[in-house]
Amino acid sequence: MALLLQVSGFLASLHIYFRLNPATSPPSAPPPSAASLPPPPARDQTLPPTILVTGACGLVGTNILSDLTSSSVRPKPRLVGLDMFLPSPGSPRHVPGVIYHAANMVNQTVPEMAAFLALHKVTGIIHTAGVVFMKDDPNTLLSVNQYATTKLLLAAKHLGSTVRSFVITSSASTINPGTGDRLAIPPSTLPHDPASQPPLFSTDYGRTKAQAELDTLNFHEPSIGFLTAALRLPGVYGAGDPWMGGPLSRGELTTLPGSADKRVEMVYVKNAAAAHASAILTLLGLTDADPLLAGGRAYHITNGEPRYTMGAFVDEALQRFPSNPKPTQLSYLVSLLVCCFVEAFWAYTCGNVFAPRHPVWNFTRASLSYMSTDQTFSTEGNELIAFPKPLYNVRESLDDMKRELQ
Repeated sequence: MALLLQVSGFLASLHIYFRLNPATSPPSAPPPSAASLPPPPARDQTLPPTILVTGACGLVGTNILSDLTSSSVRPKPRLVGLDMFLPSPGSPRHVPGVIYHAANMVNQTVPEMAAFLALHKVTGIIHTAGVVFMKDDPNTLLSVNQYATTKLLLAAKHLGSTVRSFVITSSASTINPGTGDRLAIPPSTLPHDPASQPPLFSTDYGRTKAQAELDTLNFHEPSIGFLTAALRLPGVYGAGDPWMGGPLSRGELTTLPGSADKRVEMVYVKNAAAAHASAILTLLGLTDADPLLAGGRAYHITNGEPRYTMGAFVDEALQRFPSNPKPTQLSYLVSLLVCCFVEAFWAYTCGNVFAPRHPVWNFTRASLSYMSTDQTFSTEGNELIAFPKPLYNVRESLDDMKRELQ
């Protein structure tokens, strides 16, 4: 049982997340159209650009705001952070100089979102907020990842004279094994009905993230000056992450499932943040890159080193933290048996695997499948035409993590 809890705890925290407090109730209907909105206000050309970051208190959102705060672009943009709670001044999630607001986007209507954007004269949006537990309740995933994104896009697009760019934090889970760079288009409803359509995703998380990405790219309309882009992140690690870098640095990562030779693409959080900052600044025309060439596309954001296996990454990390124990490697078969036991127990006791979400029960076959597929996008023709190269390679990122934690 101790081994089960250790393994379950690790895979529970594997999932990338930018927000840990999703809404508990989905909307009763799809988001309304923008037809009921008032006419958009004229944009004041004398004001500096204003960039809104949703999920502002998450790991990625916080680092994006920090990156934008230190940016040398002129005019220097105003920064607005939106999250479900306000960060305490002096806390790691609070970035000085950012205007914070607390709101649950799922409960906001399109007119309310539009009024918020107009009030702050927002010109660019970086949308990181979302639910990322791969085995979460499908309705929660639908309402947060898909409906909330669509509502924000409707509000931003209606304010086309004010909001000029929209960057969404997407996921490597939108790309299935064997599909290459093709976005697997999900069905319009959840959960998936296998009788009506062959399955394209192993999780409802991947399906809703793909739909949100697709909506974002479909809203791209250069003719009216509204540019969008999607940045697909694999596993994110850093000093504050809950699943890899943080546990490794504290000696809390006790088990690793599957083969240590499995190549899993990961990205250092500061590389991810720099890509987001560069993307929004490029789409706003504040860099030397051509925003029209950069917009309307999805990009894989990685460290650029697909040769790293999970085992090699762990070994590199433990060289920086030599006093920490090396995790025990579990075979795929043992991991699969534990997954089946966890799912069967949860379904027997609660009737379904989506009932109260406790991390120890998030060890599922879906999460194991995610860990068991090679994810190496760095060398598959996904060079960024407008964004800078990664700031840190794997070794440099681990050195940077060690400096932060000292």
